[in-house]
Amino acid sequence: MDVALLALQQSELAQAMRQARWLYPAVNTAHILALAALYGSLLVVHLRALGLMPGPDVSALDRLVTPVAAAGLVMAALSGMAMFTTDAVKYAGATLFLLKMALIVAALLNVAWLKRKKAARPAALVSLLLWTAVIVCGRLIGYT
Repeated sequence: MDVALLALQQSELAQAMRQARWLYPAVNTAHILALAALYGSLLVVHLRALGLMPGPDVSALDRLVTPVAAAGLVMAALSGMAMFTTDAVKYAGATLFLLKMALIVAALLNVAWLKRKKAARPAALVSLLLWTAVIVCGRLIGYT
């Protein structure tokens, strides 16, 4: 595993991310915008599902924002992977990074549960908590 991580860390992408003056900041900005799209979309639907925001039917609102959330998730994953390459060995062993990845898996499973309309209110609350924790872990990684 360390060999694969080291190869990833020495890849052309990783070198460009470390050496090009504006590439890492641009990718980081894309990551933040992607998280804003993902989290903002989920926030609107979940607040509505929790009865904390007036508006259209939750199903109608969900249909409107799901493409934005999905695009945000894909963009966040791609930009996150690019940033990961810069120090893959360190990140792969970092507790906060591993926690962030576990929280993302849990949040995606929760979204699947929510889409099945099982206990929508609790799942909406859990979703907001999980995605908030993902964002907090992501921010803390930069300080370790």
